[in-house]
Amino acid sequence: AFTPDGDGVNDLFGPVGHDLFELEMRIYDRWGQVIYETQDPGMPWNGKVNGSGEVAQNGIYVYQIKATGRRFGPVEYVGHVALVK
Repeated sequence: AFTPDGDGVNDLFGPVGHDLFELEMRIYDRWGQVIYETQDPGMPWNGKVNGSGEVAQNGIYVYQIKATGRRFGPVEYVGHVALVK
């Protein structure tokens, strides 16, 4: 779970510490709509819905991360993350 409440603790969700040079990260809501996507390893999800500026509702979201690092080949991760405000 992560808590994008601006307190500086656990406010962001995304891969860290992997020396990535390629990234595709998508966050989906429960209806399968993409609510956040980035190709920038320095832009983890801050809980906001793309383009709206508002924080998504409390809930479980699906993430899909495709990444390539300096020490590993392409990998893909799919899972769930809980957003708690």
